[in-house]
Amino acid sequence: MIHVVNVEKRFGGRGKVGSVKRATESFAPRGSLSVTGVVRDLQTGFLEIKTRQDGTMRFRLRADTLFVRDGREVAAGDVDRTGPVFVRAGYDLNGELEVFQVSWGAIVQPAIPLPRH
Repeated sequence: MIHVVNVEKRFGGRGKVGSVKRATESFAPRGSLSVTGVVRDLQTGFLEIKTRQDGTMRFRLRADTLFVRDGREVAAGDVDRTGPVFVRAGYDLNGELEVFQVSWGAIVQPAIPLPRH
């Protein structure tokens, strides 16, 4: 027997902190590029950031691009335009850069400290 559950209705439409939307995301994240820079422009369809090494880089936004602040998913309009952002990206089939995730803010600490060796 199969039961279909409306996740948005049951859990309020928001994932919990640290949750992933795709089954393979936790062990095989998409995107082979990691870029850090400051957001110069964010418009419908693209993100432009300025990096120290490569200068200005322009990325295409995907329909499923994830924006994460302090470990929680937020809307694209909430992106920090004054501080550094971390971008996980890759190339599409046409060779254009596309963004999978944009992250910024505090690093979330584990509730239980990790043992030191």
